[in-house]
Amino acid sequence: MLILQLWRDSGPTLCRFVPPQLQDRRDHGATVGGAVTVTHVALLAQVNVARMRGTLDSAEMSGFVAALDPVYRLAEESPGFVWRLRDGGGGHVVVSDLMVVNVSVWRGYEQLHAFVYRSHHGALVKRRDRWFLPTPQPSTALWWIADDHRPTLADATARLAHLRRHGPTPQAFGLRRRFDPVGRPVHSRGARGRA
Repeated sequence: MLILQLWRDSGPTLCRFVPPQLQDRRDHGATVGGAVTVTHVALLAQVNVARMRGTLDSAEMSGFVAALDPVYRLAEESPGFVWRLRDGGGGHVVVSDLMVVNVSVWRGYEQLHAFVYRSHHGALVKRRDRWFLPTPQPSTALWWIADDHRPTLADATARLAHLRRHGPTPQAFGLRRRFDPVGRPVHSRGARGRA
């Protein structure tokens, strides 16, 4: 369990981050040495970016646009899904005319992985070259957050920039070299020797 001390206007707050495997044993805080402790469940945030082959209203992007609402519904109904960033109209986030950004929060990597690669979304991932141009890699970043935090677009793009600049660290990591909520490397089967 990771314990951080945060200072707020009301005084020090100790925050304990609970790993996903212990989340069902969550308590709701106590007082330790005069400081309030708040238990937060560690959630996994993710950002991915892609450069579109055309604007969303173009013919070449029509298949992607047709899949957006069903895929958003599928994500929101998937086990482990917590939240996603939406634009002002409640939909996708487009940073410029051709760059689309997806930011979401999940209970853990396994649930995110199942949605991305084992659901209907996985079939769309295999066809991504139809809709997207090659994007500087890595195009996906992951990081752990407290359960009361929702990343902004600026938070997410800063994490991706950190990963691109420094490589995988507990602050921002990729799909192959991950870290647990307390910052320890995760060693998964089949990932040895990969970046």
